[in-house]
Amino acid sequence: DLSSYGELSKIIYSNYYDGNNKTDLAFIKKISKKIDFSSDAKDRDRIRAIEEYVKSNVRIIDGQFPPEVTMQNLWDSKIFTKDKAVLLFMGLFDIFEINFQFGLTSDRFDLKFDPEFELWSYASEYIFYFPSIKDYTIPDYYDRLGFFNEDCRNNYGLFVKRVEVAGDKY
Repeated sequence: DLSSYGELSKIIYSNYYDGNNKTDLAFIKKISKKIDFSSDAKDRDRIRAIEEYVKSNVRIIDGQFPPEVTMQNLWDSKIFTKDKAVLLFMGLFDIFEINFQFGLTSDRFDLKFDPEFELWSYASEYIFYFPSIKDYTIPDYYDRLGFFNEDCRNNYGLFVKRVEVAGDKY
């Protein structure tokens, strides 16, 4: 039970749902003001507008930067890591009140995700699910809502759903 999906879910939640610091949250609010869609836009259109704005302004790469590098620094350099892109997208989805679930899956051609055998190696690709439109996207640079990496399609994944109890989010 050392590498259970339950334990991985706790790590995902603490690193991503609670992962933005005050500086990055301020930056995300600033960016949100530049994303344009009509006030009566449906979730699909709002998600696409967010995705288009972010992915048109920065290149999202695999890699790491030191923790002191802020989202503003990355935005100015026009390069985001996948980790920071996930945090940016999650912050924007929260600001625009878009219900989503963040999860991890795998490249089905390398290592197909097995829901019965709890192995953290399966959790290698980031993915977002939107219950209101029953569709997925990933934070990769070229992929878009409904048209994401074929290597991740028709595969299982581990999704972490945020719940609210007595005003607190878990």
